[in-house]
Amino acid sequence: MEDKNPYELDTGPVAAPHPADVRRAQFAQANASLSLEGMPVDSADLAIQEAVIAGTLTPDEAVAKYLERARGASQ
Repeated sequence: MEDKNPYELDTGPVAAPHPADVRRAQFAQANASLSLEGMPVDSADLAIQEAVIAGTLTPDEAVAKYLERARGASQ
């Protein structure tokens, strides 16, 4: 059995993260930023985000839903 140098970098292949995990992390970052600005997300926002993560809603469709909600709230 060969001793492995503990200081040697492992240069083996690294699995790419799943796209849903990347998108979920991006939404978490955006939600944290919004929260710091005093604009916390609600359950409807989270539902839209989960639909985008799941792929049942495109980002453009999500923007349309957000615009629809904003227009409804301003009336």
